[in-house]
Amino acid sequence: MKHLFLLVVLGLSLSACTKKASDTPDTPDNSGNQALSYPKLIAAKWQQTADTVQFYDNGKVTNTSGQGPSEFYYQFNTDGTGQQINVLGPTDLSYILNEKNIIITYPAANTNSQPVIMPGTIRVLNSTTLCLFFDDINATGTTKSTQVIWLKKVG
Repeated sequence: MKHLFLLVVLGLSLSACTKKASDTPDTPDNSGNQALSYPKLIAAKWQQTADTVQFYDNGKVTNTSGQGPSEFYYQFNTDGTGQQINVLGPTDLSYILNEKNIIITYPAANTNSQPVIMPGTIRVLNSTTLCLFFDDINATGTTKSTQVIWLKKVG
């Protein structure tokens, strides 16, 4: 009887023990989501190193054009503003980041034109390299173009 009593007390003691709860609640680990660092990484001056455009008609490539390194720059600021800079001078732009998606907007050139809105995808973004991909389909859905712009950080 004495052994049975000790076993019951020992069993109750062990089952009553709990792990101390953490002082901080569980938070998701976003260390693997590189897109969270994009706002900090993109804020810099970037020089265009390659620009390739392909035109499609009814699913077939009809024309490809490209250029290598150029005196074409993009300045992205942390507040969502920036500039596209070339030999003609700077053009203001604004941009919105959402994970790996970017929307670049150029204001209307004059009162008779519309702003140019370019939704795209960030394919590569690290401390030295930025690759942007743009996909455009016309209103009928038959003619389409894709553009890939590679840039290197210069400032």
